[in-house]
Amino acid sequence: MSVLSHATFVRHSVESFPAYRLLKSPQVILNRLPEAGTTTMVLRQRGMSLAVRCEFGMSVAYHAENWQTLLDRVSGLRTNDDDEHEYFLAPLKSRNGVSLASAPSGGTIDFSVDIGGLVRDRGAMMKLADALDGVKMHIRHLNRLRPAAWLDEWDVSRGGRELAASSRLAEAIRRAGSIRVRVDNGCHRLQRIIEADFVDHDGWTVKVASRGCRAVVYVDSRMWRLGGDGRMRRVSELMGKGIRRQLVA
Repeated sequence: MSVLSHATFVRHSVESFPAYRLLKSPQVILNRLPEAGTTTMVLRQRGMSLAVRCEFGMSVAYHAENWQTLLDRVSGLRTNDDDEHEYFLAPLKSRNGVSLASAPSGGTIDFSVDIGGLVRDRGAMMKLADALDGVKMHIRHLNRLRPAAWLDEWDVSRGGRELAASSRLAEAIRRAGSIRVRVDNGCHRLQRIIEADFVDHDGWTVKVASRGCRAVVYVDSRMWRLGGDGRMRRVSELMGKGIRRQLVA
């Protein structure tokens, strides 16, 4: 299954499943994910979205970088246990299924995992919601959490300036052959090396996919550049450090 089909949950819903806000601790919630088997995880921060096919292990607590961090060594997911993100069970549109989703308090969803391998029917969802102290939500309240853009829904106007910027970045990624990405939305953090089997651009947006689309990243070329070390870096970070010469594109 393509990692992209999972992202449709952020704008749509199906009536067969309700939505719940989960009140258990992040560690308790995340430690149900191993039961989902191989699945799709999507993380989003400003100007970048990453979708990966993966399995999950147990999230274990440790202290690092002033975080009370939960680390899952199987998926590579790190979670800030002190953050004020909220967790939800949210319906998927693409099929009769459910996602575990998270959003900052007062913000929009920036993390989701397809848990169809764990929740296969309404009864299983209600049982999971009960185990995680779920509070049933009207779907219109969940819709308020959903972002206007998720993967490839940023501004895709096709002016010369936009296409020139994204074209330069896309070409630099093709030459590099692989890129190192890190998505950090304040609560969840994930790093991946993506072998660039497919690279395309549209407007400001550059899409990079690995073979078989097991990892896909969308990047806004206004905000991100490829550094000389193969890492995707914020333009503001590079300019602030005075290392513009290190930019590949």
